[in-house]
This record gives sequence, structure tokens and C-alpha cells, in this order.
Amino acid sequence: MRLVFQHAELSSAGPRELNEDSVEVREFDPGGLGVAVADGLGGYFGGEIASRKATDMVFRDLQKAKTESSEAMLNIHRALRSEQDTDKNLTGMATTLTYGIFSNESVVGGHCGDTRIVLIRGKGIKKITEDHTEVQRLLGLEKLSKEEAINYSRRHILERALGAKEPPVIDPVNFKIEPGDRVVFSSDGVHEKIFLRELWEISKVSDTPSRFVLNVETELNKRRPEDNFSLVCIDVN
Repeated sequence: MRLVFQHAELSSAGPRELNEDSVEVREFDPGGLGVAVADGLGGYFGGEIASRKATDMVFRDLQKAKTESSEAMLNIHRALRSEQDTDKNLTGMATTLTYGIFSNESVVGGHCGDTRIVLIRGKGIKKITEDHTEVQRLLGLEKLSKEEAINYSRRHILERALGAKEPPVIDPVNFKIEPGDRVVFSSDGVHEKIFLRELWEISKVSDTPSRFVLNVETELNKRRPEDNFSLVCIDVN
């Protein structure tokens, strides 16, 4: 039995003039699907350039050179650092990147930053990736409670990004999929406003990826987004 992937995507500037998020969905032979979401940061269009370069490069490198996942992302990091060296207006640009390639039994990819992959299966929902943020680290060390984390003043501080001064540590992505699964990739403009359980509730009343994306966008607009927001929804059939 071969799995079939149905998807829908959205990327919006939200209340901001510039959308520094980038989304890429690409078909792979035979029957595979690649999905990448990146959230850029840095002045003078630097964030927009960094995120677009990341989503453009990752699948190209993997397809051409059969590059290993972490090495493909480190290549992006090096390319961004090189571009900063040649254009001082781009100093400080960086980006998150979370990507996965769907095959007939699993999703394999890489993750750096606070873009996110979530798996919805039956009556459950769980994060596949861990946010590389200060607040998440403090939660893991039990120095903050979940309640304290909501209002933590530095909750948006990233601790890993491609293009940053320090070489990033890349988390591998590798998880099994089965018919009936729904996989969601998102930037923090989505999951800062809509929590996991709420995302599951929206999924429950969304029979297709397109309906899910539309319902999430509607809910975000009700809550007045403060940032760019992007998501990709993939149904496994």
C-alpha cells in the first residue's frame, strides 16, 4: 500500500509590512513530499532573504548531492554567514528552519529554531520538534512552570538559528506515519497564539487540509496576530 499526501499551505505577513516567513512544498519521486517552513530575522530585509534562502536550498541540496540532513542545514548556515561577510547590510540575518520529507512510512528531516512540527493522530496531538528558545530550555530544567512560561518576558529569545554567530546544533527529524495522520508545520506566529489542544479542536472540525488552514487563519485573525504566520497541513491517506 502506497501512502498519498494531501496538503494545503498558508503564509501571511499578519500585521507587519514584510513577511519574513518562507514556506516550500515540493514533490519528490516516487510519491514523496518535502515540506519546509522558515522564520527569518534581521534588519534591512535580512530575515526575508535568510528564510527564503533556507527553503530554496534545503531540498535542492538534498536532491542534487544526496546530502545528509544536518549537513544540508549546515550548508545553509555557511551560505548565510558568507552572504553577511559580503554585504554588511545583512549582518545579523538568520533564520529558523524545520523541514521533513514524507515517504511511504516515515518523515525524515531536520530542525533548528522555533518553527515546529506537530502530529495529530486519532484523539491525540503531540509536538515532534522541541523549540530552541530560552523559555523552552528553562521549562526543561524546571526553572519555570507552564503558567510562568506564558508571561515570561524573554519567551521569544531564540537559542539556535541558521546564520547566527555560533554554529547551530541541528536536531534530526525522524518519525513514523500511518494512514489517517495529520501533520502540521508552523511558524511561531501560529503556535504563540493557538495552543496544542486548541489546534486539535480545530483539526477535529476540519475535514481537509484546506479547511484546516482556513480555520486556523480565521482563529488567528480573531486573536489579532502580532507576527507573520505560516503553516502547512498534510493529511496522510
